Formats: sequence, C-alpha cells, structure tokens
Amino acid sequence: MVKFRLNTDVQFGEVHYYTQVAIQTHANITGNNWHFANVAVIQLFSKPNKDLLKLSYQTVFACKLTKEFIAVDVKNILSVVVMIPHKFRLPLGQEEDQYFMVEKPGLDVLNFDISYGLY
Repeated sequence: MVKFRLNTDVQFGEVHYYTQVAIQTHANITGNNWHFANVAVIQLFSKPNKDLLKLSYQTVFACKLTKEFIAVDVKNILSVVVMIPHKFRLPLGQEEDQYFMVEKPGLDVLNFDISYGLY
C-alpha cells in the first residue's frame, strides 16, 4: 500500500504492479518522438471516513478499497503505508468493513529496554 500525490490531493492505494509505458511526444532534434514513463498501477482507497476522522480527533484514517484503478508516475509515490482491515461501528450504529492507515508500522518496538547481559 502506498501514499501518493494525485494532482494536489494525497491519496492511498494498493499497487498491483509497476511498468513502463511508451508515451508519444513531439519529435525532437534526433527525430525520436517517444519516451518511457515509469508508472505504478494502483487500486484506489476512498477518502477517509469524515465521521470517524472527526470523532478520533484526526487520528483514525478509515477508508474503503474501491474498484477504481489508475496509473501514477512512480515519482508521485510519497511513502509506503499499511492499510489494516477492521470492522468499524459507525456513529449511526451500523458496522462496516474498512481499512485504517498506519504510516510507520513497527517503529514502536524499536526501544524495548531489553538487557542482553553484555555488561
């Protein structure tokens, strides 16, 4: 899963594969009018659930995985994230399967004050 820039928005998505696509441009001096772009084919997540975002004081980014795919220039990928599946109980009482985003998984276990008997 990645966090990426799409126009002026920040989006989340699942990368299905990376590829190069040939793009035709205006002919240059050498007569070559093609160049290759490195892209990621990404399945989009929805925008975060506004109710959960507000109730959690902007800490729970809960999204749904959509059926929409797009191709994004790999230079627009900002970071790798984790989208963890979870069944949320929404404010109106209904339950919904969504994913919540974690940006830096595993960093909370880096400082476990474990003595190894080296001293």
